[in-house]
Amino acid sequence: MCNCVNISLPPLSRLIFFDTNVVQNLWSFGEFVYDNYLSPEAAAKLQNLGQQVAEDVEALAILMQLGRRGGWPIAVSQRTLDELDRISDSNKRHHVAAWGWEIADYFAENLRSGMGFNSSEKGIYQRYAVELYENNRLGFLPHVNDRLLLLDAIALGCDVFLTMDYRSIWKFQTQIAELGISVMRPVELLRHIEPWADLLR
Repeated sequence: MCNCVNISLPPLSRLIFFDTNVVQNLWSFGEFVYDNYLSPEAAAKLQNLGQQVAEDVEALAILMQLGRRGGWPIAVSQRTLDELDRISDSNKRHHVAAWGWEIADYFAENLRSGMGFNSSEKGIYQRYAVELYENNRLGFLPHVNDRLLLLDAIALGCDVFLTMDYRSIWKFQTQIAELGISVMRPVELLRHIEPWADLLR
């Protein structure tokens, strides 16, 4: 009997870069994402934020549940942490920034263990990101911070940029895909890995 993986399955992501807004929502709705508890206050907040956010938070909860067995190859950059440090509400800034550092530590541990990252290719990814920057290949993105975060993701070797920024970077999925990295909402990532779900549980 062959125990080979079904080659018709879509490839699992090598490394997933978390946009700053994803980190913030993981913290804001952490009880639901990690403990499956949605307080009345959180439910009201989700309703006010709209259907897209609610769908993506629910997808994040499922993704995190799937990742409990083997962990997810996720990444953030120093620029992500810097953006979290600029949150205007000091109390929220303290908690979200601490949460961002936890994710950064998790990513660093993954690097040490080799999960989701081929260190021998590190220089290739970094040189490619520099080439994109020098040739202004991301000039179509209206916000400089989006360009820089995307370059961070490419330099780290990520193949997925996970975002809940529906008004900016997500709108340029097609152009960005031509650069070798996929921009996805959590619901799209969940749909992509759904055929693997039974193996990941």
